[in-house]
Amino acid sequence: MKTGGGEIDIVAADAKTLLFVELKVRAGVAEAAYAISLPRQQARFVQAAELVLAALKAGRGQRHASMPPWRCRAASKS
Repeated sequence: MKTGGGEIDIVAADAKTLLFVELKVRAGVAEAAYAISLPRQQARFVQAAELVLAALKAGRGQRHASMPPWRCRAASKS
């Protein structure tokens, strides 16, 4: 999902939780973990998640303004 603040690879939900997932594919696990750990990358990811949350909340209107708890997860694959 692309937003003005960045990109989120996977957005998933169930009745209790909204999940944002960032995937990184690199030659090795260390390189992928490094790519995820960069403060700039993390800030862009959180900003994108906040934009998605704001859009979802706006779409729900005042009657359904409460949102489920949300989590961010990062995964790496070599």
